[in-house]
Amino acid sequence: MGGLAGEDVRASDHRRWKEAADSWEAWLRYRQGRFEEAARLQEGVAEQAPGVSPRTAALLGAASAWMEVGELARARDLARAALELARESRHLLAEARAEWLLRAVAYRAGDAAAPDLDLVRAAEHLGMPHLTALILLNEAAVAWRAGDEVAARPLADRAAGHWAALAQDGPRCLARALALACGAELKPESWRRTFP
Repeated sequence: MGGLAGEDVRASDHRRWKEAADSWEAWLRYRQGRFEEAARLQEGVAEQAPGVSPRTAALLGAASAWMEVGELARARDLARAALELARESRHLLAEARAEWLLRAVAYRAGDAAAPDLDLVRAAEHLGMPHLTALILLNEAAVAWRAGDEVAARPLADRAAGHWAALAQDGPRCLARALALACGAELKPESWRRTFP
């Protein structure tokens, strides 16, 4: 009887280590731009996840990766499933990330008609500058695509400020370029700071 219990523990430990390894491999594949592989790995992690938080994280990872592949319906379905889990477990960060993913998918699909300023305000209260910057940039792009440069410019400027504080030059330049496209001024003395 003691042998069976020991085998159960080893099997349980093995499953946890495999799930952790699969999760790390999925994030690596994502960072390498191998999005379809990342999505499939994350879906597998989500199916085997031992709890709500790891399952939610894996669903969000899979949704992000499918979005990058252009599988927008699949990304939307996974983000919605993650949103439900996040709301049930009251995981605000996961809920905000799911909301951002749904908005990003809507933007890419051409289904976002106006910026979601309530989402922007909610994100700014989370204290998560990276996620806030993502939301600001997405909603600025939504406003710009809708032809609302008056709304897009300050959102893009705020996104650029968040990215600058995070020392993320690529996204900061993108946000600043969007602000410029919406009428922001670029003084000659500041162009090197804007676009290194």
